[in-house]
Amino acid sequence: MKFLSLEDTTGTFEAVIFPREYEKYAEKTMSMGPYVIIGKVDENDATNVVVSSLSILSAESVKVADQKDSVDNKYF
Repeated sequence: MKFLSLEDTTGTFEAVIFPREYEKYAEKTMSMGPYVIIGKVDENDATNVVVSSLSILSAESVKVADQKDSVDNKYF
């Protein structure tokens, strides 16, 4: 089992990885991220995400997302 403190544009939250998923993703959690996680939100006392899938966001994916649209739309 592992706990990760993560941050997005809305703030900081905890992600919980239970043993079965931790066996799959343990090596990936050794990096500093950034991570893409899929899971269920648990808002009992604080906002937590129970992780069902975890991957590392590649630098190439970030570059593609940051690129401007190559189509120049000039309507006026």
